[in-house]
Amino acid sequence: MATTAHGDGPVPQETGGRRALDLLDKAITLQTPLVRKNIARARRRNPEATPLQVIRGLERMYVTSLMGRGRQWAERLPRPASVRA
Repeated sequence: MATTAHGDGPVPQETGGRRALDLLDKAITLQTPLVRKNIARARRRNPEATPLQVIRGLERMYVTSLMGRGRQWAERLPRPASVRA
């Protein structure tokens, strides 16, 4: 059995756990610079904010971003003529 990259427990080889963990580590590594920029931007906007307030602000930005993408995706879907206006 292998252990995770963080040494926090065994991962059975037959489940493909190693590959999944490698992909997850890569995704986290690729996103880290963007996350750091967003945190810095949130702190610049409100320097007196507590860590909890910064997190809540980032959550709002994330949800707003997802809602916008969902709306864009929905606009591309074909709709019946009776629904179009």
